Order: sequence, then structure tokens, then C-alpha cells
Amino acid sequence: MRPEDLEVAEHLITARVDGRRPPAKGEVLHVVPRGGHVHLFDVADGSRLGD
Repeated sequence: MRPEDLEVAEHLITARVDGRRPPAKGEVLHVVPRGGHVHLFDVADGSRLGD
């Protein structure tokens, strides 16, 4: 798992973070998606949802 990957209720979420200030190990992150910047994919075949 990459540092920017999060395990949330058995789902993997990848979040972009500011590379100038990456989160420290164990740091609590508050993640709020920006409208128009969320991309969802089908776990079975990897196709993008919503297209």
C-alpha cells in the first residue's frame, strides 16, 4: 500500500496530498473530496464508473 492509500471500511481510497508537506505516519487526515475531482472505478474490471 502506498502512503497516500487509505483503508476505509474495507475499501481502498487513493488521495492526493501536498508533496511539500506529506502526512506523517499515524497522522489523522481529514479527507473531503472536491466536486469534479472524484473518480470511481469498478473493482471487477477496472472500468471508470459514471462515463
